[in-house]
Amino acid sequence: MVSQNRNRFVNGNFDLDLSYITERVMAMGLPGESYRSIYRNSKNRVEQFFHEVHDNNVKIYNLLSEDFV
Repeated sequence: MVSQNRNRFVNGNFDLDLSYITERVMAMGLPGESYRSIYRNSKNRVEQFFHEVHDNNVKIYNLLSEDFV
């Protein structure tokens, strides 16, 4: 609802606000917990996605500046 008409990853039972840049590189915002999962990807759904779709074969880089954490 919040992402409106942005590109989303929709596949099977996953509907996440993320985009594949290449088949091995993707970009997404920081997942949310609690009430933040209303407008962000749920942390649990992101973990499930990485487990089911990528067999936990991932590296995650946080590119957010510490000024914004």
